[in-house]
Amino acid sequence: MDGERQAPGPDRQPRARPRPAGGLRGCGEENWLALTVTDDAAWAALKQVAGLARWDADASLDHVAGRLAQHDELDRELAAWMSGRDATETAALLRARGVPAAAMTDPRFAHEHPQLAARLFETVTHPLAGTLPLPVLPFRFHGRGGWSRSAAPTLGRHNTDILAGELGLDEAEIRKLAEENVIGTAPLGARLRS
Repeated sequence: MDGERQAPGPDRQPRARPRPAGGLRGCGEENWLALTVTDDAAWAALKQVAGLARWDADASLDHVAGRLAQHDELDRELAAWMSGRDATETAALLRARGVPAAAMTDPRFAHEHPQLAARLFETVTHPLAGTLPLPVLPFRFHGRGGWSRSAAPTLGRHNTDILAGELGLDEAEIRKLAEENVIGTAPLGARLRS
């Protein structure tokens, strides 16, 4: 975070259940997969799915100690194997064989994920942007529909409501403010060019 190279993550620290060959892996461009090898059975499943000959030939990798000893090399091999794969398909393939894995959701497309769309987004219609998903709070109150009462206002949308209704200006005063470019419904640069 501060420009310094970070120390190896917790998957390399000695503990009761080390998990070599796990973490976040790149699957092509901006396509990530999270996985962890929790035990020897998960390793055997990953090994079978990956089909890498060296992993099959090296019996020391069948146990945690052997995988920990070759952690960096396994990381490189796993990264190379996953680099051209689709994260969603690979995660499904690994999970089907008992390896905990999940494709990471790109925040730019979170609204397309069914679970996130159902809990974290509402659809609003904006006069300029059209219909779009709007992020909202992840909880609901009983008896209240959605969080969004309306789309974001356009520039000047409430000029008359506020200036006349709240401040008591009449039509002539509001028109004068518009003529003097004090208020408007378009950015000043766009108004001056037209």
